[in-house]
Amino acid sequence: MLDVLVSPPVAFVIYMALVGALLAIGRTMATEKSPTTLGKHQIYASGEVAPGGHARQGYRNFVEVALFFAVLHLGVLVMATGSPGLATMLFLGLLVVILFVLMVG
Repeated sequence: MLDVLVSPPVAFVIYMALVGALLAIGRTMATEKSPTTLGKHQIYASGEVAPGGHARQGYRNFVEVALFFAVLHLGVLVMATGSPGLATMLFLGLLVVILFVLMVG
């Protein structure tokens, strides 16, 4: 029975029903919109007027952190599945160097 519940199509339908129920509950709890100049209905404005100007967005920090964890997980997979030979140790040494470079910047 549990295998049927965790199969992707059934789990998707269950999750969509839960999301729909939460959305309906949230809509009943939300207040009515009223015109305001304080920016209360703007995204991430915290009820205050958002500062003007454009922020320059970038993904550099995200990519560095993502690479760090990708290399870290790859090292753990190699340690868990590899045999303790010279090639595995050299590969892990290379991963340590890559992690060091990613941390130092």
